[in-house]
Amino acid sequence: MSNTLAVQGRTSYGNVLKMIADDSSGKQDFKTPMSNLYMDADGDISFFNTSRVDGNGFKDLTFSSTDWAESQIYGKLGMPAQYFKKLRSEEPALLQDHFNYWAHKSDNDILLRTKIKGNDRGLIRGVVSDQYSIMDNDMVGDMLKSILSGNEDRFSIQGFSITDRIMHLRLTFVDATQTIGYLKDGSPDYLQIGSDIVNSEVGYSSYNMMGLVYRLICSNGMRRWMPNGETFAQRHIFLKTYEFQARIALALVSNYKQGEDMFRNLQGTIQQKIENPFRVIERLSAKGGMSKDFTDIAKNDWEGDNTAYSVINSITSAAKSLPSERRLDVERFAGGLPYFNTSEWERVDFNEDVETASESAEF
Repeated sequence: MSNTLAVQGRTSYGNVLKMIADDSSGKQDFKTPMSNLYMDADGDISFFNTSRVDGNGFKDLTFSSTDWAESQIYGKLGMPAQYFKKLRSEEPALLQDHFNYWAHKSDNDILLRTKIKGNDRGLIRGVVSDQYSIMDNDMVGDMLKSILSGNEDRFSIQGFSITDRIMHLRLTFVDATQTIGYLKDGSPDYLQIGSDIVNSEVGYSSYNMMGLVYRLICSNGMRRWMPNGETFAQRHIFLKTYEFQARIALALVSNYKQGEDMFRNLQGTIQQKIENPFRVIERLSAKGGMSKDFTDIAKNDWEGDNTAYSVINSITSAAKSLPSERRLDVERFAGGLPYFNTSEWERVDFNEDVETASESAEF
């Protein structure tokens, strides 16, 4: 089961908060021992004893699971996820026996992050440790609203999405708009510095923020390449709200500075000539693990300018065809390309060995 709320392109912060509120409706947490779970013949889960469940509201429920939550709960029981997902469709009785046997033997306490869908049905969104610190999407939204209050005209939201696993918000700073050159029709090629904000309520990732450069003309984004990890990452454990809000504010300032750094490097890619742009696109796509379909889209999106800047924009443009989570990965990959030096571009342009291209760049 999958649910996605998304806005491609510019939207208001009020709309973002409404989408977060809509997605949050019906969410409920339950703490219980793993041994208190029971799987029925349909693969649904319920509680043996509701008195051993810590949580508000009605507990006599039957739960289905998202694909992500199913993988988590099998993992916590030491059951190989892909194998037991296959059993669900082919040998459900065997899956039931295995699950109930290992759940009964477990001595772990867990937190079920669920969504209630009626008086007797629920959906398990995530299965995490009972020590998991809650930093939900609505809390992140309220924090950002507080931090940015009074400066609404200085930032713009260029995209937003919520899936079963992550929330992604793309925020840019209006007063950090710069031109990097001119388009073929003579109009300015505007870029904005900003920040990508990602949160997961279900243990898919930590909360993280990464600086980016956003191209206004075609809504392309590049996430700042960081060889030692994300710009700012906070695990969902031992959080204090007031400290977290202060860290978010500092991270926004850091993202701004890193965006300026990326902008300077992008300016250099305009001067870097590429003799074989399609071959470079193919090689970079292969290096980034992209599919042939993605590569074909990137080549189709090439703007006809034989520069490294145009090649990079082909990749970030093609990234818009991907699901949100994969798009972020590709944009992070593209964020490393402005840091290539001339010899690296020449190797990927002329060298016949694809694998030797850009070996020194850790993207």
